[in-house]
Amino acid sequence: MENATILLTIVTTGQGHINHDHQGHRDRSHDFRDASRRSLIFALVLITGYMVAEVIDGILSGSLALIADAGHMLTDAAVKCEKL
Repeated sequence: MENATILLTIVTTGQGHINHDHQGHRDRSHDFRDASRRSLIFALVLITGYMVAEVIDGILSGSLALIADAGHMLTDAAVKCEKL
């Protein structure tokens, strides 16, 4: 019963990391940041490509809907740039 009390104390007070370091552990948080950054860049490239295509098609066909959608994609691309 005493071991359960000690274990409960360690769990609830967070004292389980006393005399424990993380030097041997590999920090993977930068891996996730790199993957997120690559995903944002990929999305930005796709959005920008479609936006340019919509502007060109909108001008050539005289479609205000395509040009308006390109404007919407411009705001999407701006948000992606902000997050980078």
